[in-house]
Amino acid sequence: MGSLLYLIVFIISFVLMFNGSFLGGFILLIVSSIIYVYLTDSISTEDKRRAEIYNSLSPEEQKAYNEIQKKEALKTEIDYTILVSGDTKKSVGSAVVRGAVGSALLGPVGLIGGAISGKNKSETTFTVIYKDGHREVHTVSNDSSEFQKYASYLR
Repeated sequence: MGSLLYLIVFIISFVLMFNGSFLGGFILLIVSSIIYVYLTDSISTEDKRRAEIYNSLSPEEQKAYNEIQKKEALKTEIDYTILVSGDTKKSVGSAVVRGAVGSALLGPVGLIGGAISGKNKSETTFTVIYKDGHREVHTVSNDSSEFQKYASYLR
């Protein structure tokens, strides 16, 4: 949230500077710099606090903490995926609109051509097996980044 605020204020300051209000833009640029310093300082303060807490633990507690962190990482780390099914559906709304436009332009032949050329919606279902052994089933669009990710782990 803070990063987004910084970015918005930064962009607005440049827009103001180049659209005639140089002083207003300059003041907002200073404000965005203060926000940036605050954000980076709060992040480093949080990291320092975590390091202090970790260092205050006994060696046995540190070992137990590290084991917990490894187990948590395994919960989100994909081992492999299995392709369950793939499905392609014709988008009815797209077919109707294309058919209407085709009919208006070319009559009955355009109606048939437009309806046939409706967009296809393809989805694939994967079973995702994580390194800790648990499984999840995900159905994703074939043109999504999730599809690419799951497909790269196929066995």
